[in-house]
Amino acid sequence: VTGLLPGTDLIAQLSGTELGDRVLLPGNLFRGEETLMLDDLTLADLEKALQKPLKVVKSSGRDFAEALLS
Repeated sequence: VTGLLPGTDLIAQLSGTELGDRVLLPGNLFRGEETLMLDDLTLADLEKALQKPLKVVKSSGRDFAEALLS
């Protein structure tokens, strides 16, 4: 269901929250190979709004764990 999450909702929930050094996002938030969300916000739009580097991670537990450790 993360593919149905609009970027504006993500920004609304994470803005003003301590996010650490970076934010990991599941790849299925974006359309196919693009970095475009359901509401046409891009990965760059999210980075600008949240003022944090974002990393898109494949939607597997292994990929997530590797991203946490890198």
